[in-house]
Amino acid sequence: MLSKFGFLLIMAAFFYTVPATAQNYTPTTLSIPLASNATITTLVGNGTTMTATCNGPCGMPVGTTNFTVTNITPTTCNGSGGAVNTIATASGNQVTWASTCVINTTGQTGNFTWVDTPALVLKNAGFSGNSVQMLLDYDAHLTEALSSAGGIKSNLDLDVSGIAGLENRVASQAAYLDSLGFFCVGDYTPQSTCGTTAWGPHSYAGALARYQGLVPVSGNGQPFIVYGNRAVPITGSIDSTTLITTPLLGYGSMDLYTMRLYAVATTGIAESTCQLNVLYTDVTGAQTQSTATVSFATVGAMLAPPPFVLAPAPGTAIQISITTTNLPQYKLWIEIEID
Repeated sequence: MLSKFGFLLIMAAFFYTVPATAQNYTPTTLSIPLASNATITTLVGNGTTMTATCNGPCGMPVGTTNFTVTNITPTTCNGSGGAVNTIATASGNQVTWASTCVINTTGQTGNFTWVDTPALVLKNAGFSGNSVQMLLDYDAHLTEALSSAGGIKSNLDLDVSGIAGLENRVASQAAYLDSLGFFCVGDYTPQSTCGTTAWGPHSYAGALARYQGLVPVSGNGQPFIVYGNRAVPITGSIDSTTLITTPLLGYGSMDLYTMRLYAVATTGIAESTCQLNVLYTDVTGAQTQSTATVSFATVGAMLAPPPFVLAPAPGTAIQISITTTNLPQYKLWIEIEID
């Protein structure tokens, strides 16, 4: 009985039909990809230098060699035939390299492709037209692109230079660690250094180091709210109250602070007044900044002084006190910002 039963199992396995869904699967294939996913829209050669303008960052870092340019007329200018091209400059949407060609192909599209065969290319086409492609090229540059409907939607980009990034091709946004170690947000395939928003190496680690191409000249590069309250109801005076204490070291220890205050009377108390005082310690010692004394005898009377600028010493308290007469009732807003 066992032998007959075993024979039936073998026969069943032999005639088993693979489900239709599995038959639609496309196995991993090898292919030769583009050197860059960017499209060249203009190519200009003046006899010494060739300049390519792309539809975004060209994705060809300075020093990239052994590439060709496709779909360009005349074809003798595309670097084919084993010529060793080297990217000399890369800025924004343009790259240049040495070339003896004189050419102007305004509006003609092209692409960068590799002369040297990549070390590894794996392309896995799954269901519904989606695919994953992994490329390890000859100079140790690894990318993993996820595509749908014929276009790359997201991409992981790792390079031996230390550049590493995640790209959202749908939103044309990316987050990168560039060659200098800055963390870039908003840069779409930066060539070497961030051009928009970057955090990175700084006297205080993690400070904003560049925003929209501008570099901060002082402070930590980004204002940050370190204290805030909303509409606190108060009656009468309050003694000195500590709002925050500055750090002894690092961010906030030797920086400018800005305090904004707003107080408004919620009841009318005859002959009542209100004055706000900011108390802190700077490098010279104890300091006090005070508002004028304002009548709070009517509903809606307010104190809205200009912002107070403070330079508190490390490890010291920023305090507030309120001096009133005749117990006015009011609401108070406070906000402290550090540069």
